[in-house]
This record gives sequence, C-alpha cells and structure tokens, in this order.
Amino acid sequence: MKRATRTLVDLVRFTLAARRFRLLSGSSRSKALPGLRTAWGNLGFTADVSYLLAVLDYAEGQRGHFVECGSGLTTVLLALIAPDKVWSLEHLEEWQRRVQTRLWLAGTEANVLLAPLRSYGPFQWYQIPAALPRELRFVVCDGPPGTTPGGRYGLLPLLGDRLPKGTVILLDDAGRPDEQLVLKRWEREAGWRYTIKDSGTATFAVVTV
Repeated sequence: MKRATRTLVDLVRFTLAARRFRLLSGSSRSKALPGLRTAWGNLGFTADVSYLLAVLDYAEGQRGHFVECGSGLTTVLLALIAPDKVWSLEHLEEWQRRVQTRLWLAGTEANVLLAPLRSYGPFQWYQIPAALPRELRFVVCDGPPGTTPGGRYGLLPLLGDRLPKGTVILLDDAGRPDEQLVLKRWEREAGWRYTIKDSGTATFAVVTV
C-alpha cells in the first residue's frame, strides 16, 4: 500500500513539474530544469542538467526530425518543444511503456519505438524500425548501454546515410574510454568533427556531420 501511494505521489509530482515546464520559455526553462529532473526520478541513470540544457539549446529552431538513441527524460524535453518531430529508439519494452506513460502525463507525445538490440557482426545496435524517417536533423545519443559490444558506434553505419551535412549529434558520457574510441572512429571513418564539453559534473560531445 505504501509503495503504491509513493508511486502515485511521484507521478503527480512529475505531472505538475512537466506541465509547468511546458508553459515556460527561455531562461525560465533553464531554471526549472533541475526540478523537472528530480521529479523524473531514476537520478543515477538520468542525464546531467548540463547535457539536458544542451539538448534543449540545440533542439530549439531545428528543422526536420529528431532521433534519440535511448529514451528517457530527454524524450519528454524534446516532445515538450517539438512533439511532432521526436523519434526515440528504445530496446526495453518496460522502459518504453514508462516513457510513454510520462509523455501522456506531461500532455505531449513522441514516437517511442521498440528497437531490440541485435548483432551486426562486429558490433550490436538497435534494430532499425521501418517507421523511422529517412532524414534526421538532430541526434541525442545516450544509448545503447555501455556494456553493449561496439557501444554507440552503430549510429554511423546504420543511420549515417540519414544524417545530412550539418546535422548535430549530442553524445553523452563522452569522458568514458569507450565513447572516446567511438568518437575517434566516427571522425576517422566519416569525418564527423567533435568538440568535448565538460561541465564539471558531466562530459558530452557535440558532433557535427
């Protein structure tokens, strides 16, 4: 009973925070973001505020579709500012349902697609859903999990042809050795340039196609 009550309270808290956030703009959103992050929960696995702010900054004014490698709070953030543009690849069905529920509570929507991890020979990555648009203009790359063979490398061979010149990719966890190797490989194989951003509490990369 106590657990059910706590779950309900958490959902109400998130709903209020998300719907309040939707009404804000500019610097007011930045100030409200820590509260929304706390209301989201799962803090040990949720992106740092500095990364979330970068997601908002780069998404604002972008034309075309967005794609996420891994769903979460960034899905809600993107859907709050551009509900018709967001496509998220999620390999866990339970987490897909959780994110869809919170999108509904926030009063917005996004395409959260179930995309199981599969082997592509030397690496694993998401199975690409047929519904995914042929052109993607902004990428939030926070998956698959770091234990996946090949890590986040699969974005290049599997979706690289859908990313036109000038597309921005935000790669989270760029301070980890595996992500550093992926960045160098992307640059070597495709000429994708990148800049490392270190906020002191999080490290991510801004990659330009």
